[in-house]
Amino acid sequence: ALIRGLCFPCRLFALYQKACVRFRYAKCEVISHFRNLGDNMPYTQNNVLALTLKGEKIDRLSLELESQHSHIASLQRRAYCEMPSLIAQQQGISPLTFQLMAIESMEQIFDVEIPTAVHQLRRLLYLSERIYNHGIHIHFLAAPDIYGYDTASQMSRHYPEFIQRGMLIQDAGKMMVNLLTQPQMPDKGLRIGGFAIKPNRFMWQRCIEFFQYAYAAAKHLVQWSGELEISHGYQHFMWVSLQDTQYPVNRGKIATSTGQTCQPEDYSAHFQQADILGRNLLFKGKDYLVGPLARMNNNFERLPEEVKQVAKENRLSFPNNNMYSSVQARALECFAAIHESLSILRSGLSKDPLIVPYQVQPGQNHICVEAPRGLTYYYQSVNEYGKITAYQIVPPTRQNQARIEQDLHYSITHYGLDKSERELRKFCERIIRNYDPYLPKNTHFLDLKLTRI
Repeated sequence: ALIRGLCFPCRLFALYQKACVRFRYAKCEVISHFRNLGDNMPYTQNNVLALTLKGEKIDRLSLELESQHSHIASLQRRAYCEMPSLIAQQQGISPLTFQLMAIESMEQIFDVEIPTAVHQLRRLLYLSERIYNHGIHIHFLAAPDIYGYDTASQMSRHYPEFIQRGMLIQDAGKMMVNLLTQPQMPDKGLRIGGFAIKPNRFMWQRCIEFFQYAYAAAKHLVQWSGELEISHGYQHFMWVSLQDTQYPVNRGKIATSTGQTCQPEDYSAHFQQADILGRNLLFKGKDYLVGPLARMNNNFERLPEEVKQVAKENRLSFPNNNMYSSVQARALECFAAIHESLSILRSGLSKDPLIVPYQVQPGQNHICVEAPRGLTYYYQSVNEYGKITAYQIVPPTRQNQARIEQDLHYSITHYGLDKSERELRKFCERIIRNYDPYLPKNTHFLDLKLTRI
């Protein structure tokens, strides 16, 4: 209440001071959370890399990642209105993206005409989750790898301002998600047809003020990424992402680096399983990359001019095929998302209704969206009673699986096959973590089964 009574510059300064205090406490929480985690942590048995070395060559390399599986029990015959929340809960990773994807798929089946204001708010949600996830990955996963720390807590003792910046960016994304989804009232948030209630106008204004700090922080993040000495990890690979008139989120065609394009309904015709177990996919027999670097490579020219100018000032060049530049792509994408979010927020909150009626009808739909980790494909069909008769989800990690194995083969060979098992495991963890933000940094997530012949 005291802050609201101040003039705008004083209010910004007061909020900044308040944020600094909160981040100092948050830093202590991070250190406390990671304090007992280190090299003595047990391996998780769900992420296995089987590596067989024969002399100076790799004889066999096979990777099995827990996160490539959908973890969804059979949802057939469930009611259509249950699908968005069930998928979000059971996926766990980027739940908001999966929830929105299921909702928009239902709306296309039911021929629902969504107002422009709802489209804008949903784009804001997609961007917010991207901000949140990139903030975590860069500051708590990638940076400790870059600076040679085992955990984010170790790094926070020497780079506290860096970790605090990550918390600020993460909080900005989370603040916007909470405003639009109403987590305290699950039945009042996201719905098929729009939003059950309008966002609070006072909190909308608070988000604008907070995002101004996040904007400055994200700009410094891009500058930091431009100053990194990126290793030369150039490889020949294909990348795949959505391509639209804007930087892609939940609309557009599927485009590859070779110039080939297809619509989401043609996904199954172009992307086939690489083995009988269906562990990974290939595009017309070739491995491919999805994720921030793929999106940036395909859509750099679709970024706002101000964002492209910041990239130019910091010597960031896209497209490129250096996997180590993924951190730069994430940083620039995070800045672009905050830049666009601020633009949407400043345009004001629409006075029009944010929910429209719909009529259940049978049908099927194919949809692709860009989750923070990369392209995600979703198919579902509904009968005349509103029951799910079929569905399929292809998450990003499953699509990246073949590309990760190729990257590991190339990188391990150049790193040195004579390294110890511990050195090889840590190196492989870093390579894999570059593709999937949600593999943990503070534990040994990879069970390396090394055999030397």
